[in-house]
Amino acid sequence: MRLILSLLVAAANLASARPRYGGTLVIETRAAVTALTSPPEILWLETLVAESGPFRVAEFTPSRRLLVIANDGHAAGRPFLDQIEVRLNRSLRDQLTSFETGQADVIELPLTEIRRQQQRNRPIWTSSALDLIALSFARSHTTTQSETLRRAIALSIDRQPILNVLLQKHGEASASLLPHWLTGYGFLFPAQRDLARARTLLSPKPAPLTLSFDPNDLLLRPIADRIALNTRDADIFLRVSTAADADINLIRITGAPGEPGAALNYFCNALSLFAGPRKESFESLHSAERKALEGAWVIPLFHIPAVYGLSNRVRGWAPSNTHAWQLADVWLESAQ
Repeated sequence: MRLILSLLVAAANLASARPRYGGTLVIETRAAVTALTSPPEILWLETLVAESGPFRVAEFTPSRRLLVIANDGHAAGRPFLDQIEVRLNRSLRDQLTSFETGQADVIELPLTEIRRQQQRNRPIWTSSALDLIALSFARSHTTTQSETLRRAIALSIDRQPILNVLLQKHGEASASLLPHWLTGYGFLFPAQRDLARARTLLSPKPAPLTLSFDPNDLLLRPIADRIALNTRDADIFLRVSTAADADINLIRITGAPGEPGAALNYFCNALSLFAGPRKESFESLHSAERKALEGAWVIPLFHIPAVYGLSNRVRGWAPSNTHAWQLADVWLESAQ
């Protein structure tokens, strides 16, 4: 899931101890929040609307809309914006349309859109490469029970060309749950293609498998198609589909925290993996990650950044490089 922001300008208002610029911040997201306890992909929401947070809930329609308004009693002072509207279940395609038609001032950009937006002199903000793209095998399917088959698929994937072309060199190819820049041990999880070894693991020749992806994620379809071409070189045939009950799922996990231990827990929870207990050391973290990846039920592929396009009137947009948003500090420059 990824979050898209639309900023609607309202009249400036100078009341309160903190400067007040007014306006409505509209957030569009693919997440379907059904309760005020947010899913892990938008953990910022719970802090935003906590009892002592900068905003409080005004309206909530599960899976459709959340409206929060400024908390005049916030300890750090009243936020700049009057309210934030969260629109749920919006596809990336629809969100990009909102941006192009002037209904959105801050959106998440697909990596394929970065160059076009830069050519139009629109500001771009990029986080650290923390989002994970991975293959996850259906544990209940008879077609995926062979560990040698799963490992053969992992060995048949040529990550670097996908990174260079489809991801336009944004991020890093990886075979670990955590990115190398965060742990320093990513190289201990080999991510190189080895077709010869993949072929030796396949006996007899496997039946065709289905590979599914989220159709609302514009980035995943071309990656799924390329993976299917890669595996064909090893005589493994994948049929790319958007069916819900596929043998293999290509997924993107977003919003992980920037602390290694917390990030590992986050990815393991999202992928139904068990890492086991560990101490606060990188050696223990590395051991826990190896345990989580035992059996090759999940194949990490890439870590990529979150990328946002901003209009020239957005001010105060300064999230950390690991997705932590400071929405109370965002304000909008009124039209002259």
